[in-house]
Amino acid sequence: MRLNKLTPTQMKRKMKHMLGIHERTFKVKHIKRQSLWLKAQ
Repeated sequence: MRLNKLTPTQMKRKMKHMLGIHERTFKVKHIKRQSLWLKAQ
């Protein structure tokens, strides 16, 4: 799928999806780090 062939709405959807994935992985990493820190206390 070529990026320049996408319509503006498809582009927005794709961006939202990418950001969503990034947010999810970031949250998971943060939670893991927090739990490790709590265990070390």
